[in-house]
Amino acid sequence: MSLLEKLSAKQGTPSGQAAAVAARMQDDQRDPDAVILTMDQIEVDEQARKDLGDLESMAASIKEHGQMNAVVVVPTANLYKFKLHKGARRYFSMRDILHLDTIRATIDRSGVHNDKVKTRLGQLHENIQRKDYEPFELANEFQSLIDETGWTHEQLAEKVGVSRGWVTKKLSLLKAPPEIQAAIRSGELAETDYYNDKAGTVATKREKPEGGESGTGSDKPKKLSLPWDDAISLAGLVVDLAKRAGVRDLDISPEPDKKELLAILARVGDVRSAA
Repeated sequence: MSLLEKLSAKQGTPSGQAAAVAARMQDDQRDPDAVILTMDQIEVDEQARKDLGDLESMAASIKEHGQMNAVVVVPTANLYKFKLHKGARRYFSMRDILHLDTIRATIDRSGVHNDKVKTRLGQLHENIQRKDYEPFELANEFQSLIDETGWTHEQLAEKVGVSRGWVTKKLSLLKAPPEIQAAIRSGELAETDYYNDKAGTVATKREKPEGGESGTGSDKPKKLSLPWDDAISLAGLVVDLAKRAGVRDLDISPEPDKKELLAILARVGDVRSAA
């Protein structure tokens, strides 16, 4: 049986797709580290990114076009086992959705990936390029690396391939008040809105408790603004009602000031009692 026939039988792909994959395999044969592995030969560490994105779309693309790019694996102590370094989305799409038994892989024998930190950096860099992390997931991964290595924001940014300011902004989410973190997680508050006006966003959120009402509590006094002429007319009405109720010590001057008006209006309760 030819390579093309074997591949078609193994992966269940149409002959045209199998031919394209076979051609890439023949190119790969120039590289001794380009191999076809069975899925159970590959061990997968816990990925930094729990959400691998839309695997259904990737699976559909692989089904239509074949596996365009090999996953990257590194050797283990077991000669027949390898650890997945890059390509988790391809791996899970092919294994769990397409239910394929084999996958194209490139073995990285450089040895640098024996360093767990470097392995995490490689995964982090790839996942940032391919799909946005959930904001707090990325922030927590950044903080974990800083705690483990003692790197500054600038050093981490250089290793991941982003700006220092971007790293600092992401990390600031971990210091946001609980109500802000909850709002960002739920989608109520955009991450960028918090970055652009942290103080204002916090103040606004605290003034708007659940239910959307302004204020810090239901017992907060409400303020009423009146035009000056209306305030004088209202004070005059209070004085007139007071006199009808027998309250004779209350009067209003021809040109009252603010203090006098407030004192008169404050007597409304007394007038009501007397009435």
